[in-house]
Amino acid sequence: DVQGSGRVEVYYNGTWGTVCDNSWDIRDADVVCRMLGYTHALQATCCGKYGKGKGKIWLEGVTCTGEETNLFNCTHRGWGKNRCRHREDAGVMCANTTGKKIYFIYRQKIAIKYL
Repeated sequence: DVQGSGRVEVYYNGTWGTVCDNSWDIRDADVVCRMLGYTHALQATCCGKYGKGKGKIWLEGVTCTGEETNLFNCTHRGWGKNRCRHREDAGVMCANTTGKKIYFIYRQKIAIKYL
């Protein structure tokens, strides 16, 4: 039973932006889903499945082991360093809420803040 799904957007340096799907996989999606208060990811989506974002593309080449508690602890090319377009926006399908949602889902956007 899918509890939450959408395009992944992150808030950094006062601006919301998307995550590019280059190297995006289920381990990365698991980390995002756990941050959102779900137990795990059902799918890591690519290709702007949940619509194309606007503005900044903050992250590309995100590589998580799947054990991280925060997406921002995963490696990536650097904030704002990418060769991507919004047609490559990453998304997630999450399942089994734990009931403690720290972040939010709004209109197919999975939004997480860099704290």
